[in-house]
Amino acid sequence: MMQSSDAPQVPRIPADVTVAGEYRAEVAREFRAAYERGATIRALAKASGRSFGFVRKILSESGVTMRSRGGPWRRARVPEAQTDPAAVS
Repeated sequence: MMQSSDAPQVPRIPADVTVAGEYRAEVAREFRAAYERGATIRALAKASGRSFGFVRKILSESGVTMRSRGGPWRRARVPEAQTDPAAVS
C-alpha cells in the first residue's frame, strides 16, 4: 500500500481538457496502474487535478476491481458487551 506522502505518478489534466478517445484509454491505463499499486482515488484526484468522481468513473470504465471503503485497517465494531466477559450474565 502506498504511504500517504507518496504522490502517485499520473498526468495532471486541466479541467478544461476533454478526456476522450485514445487519450481517455491512456489516462485509464495510467490511473489503473497507480490504483493497483495502492494509490487511493483521492490521491489520484489530487495528483491529476480532477475530481474524485472523474477518477472513480475512469477506474470503473477500465474494469479495475475497486477496494472496499476505508482500506485494510478498518474493522467492524464489536459492541462492548460482547468483548467484556463480566458483562455477560
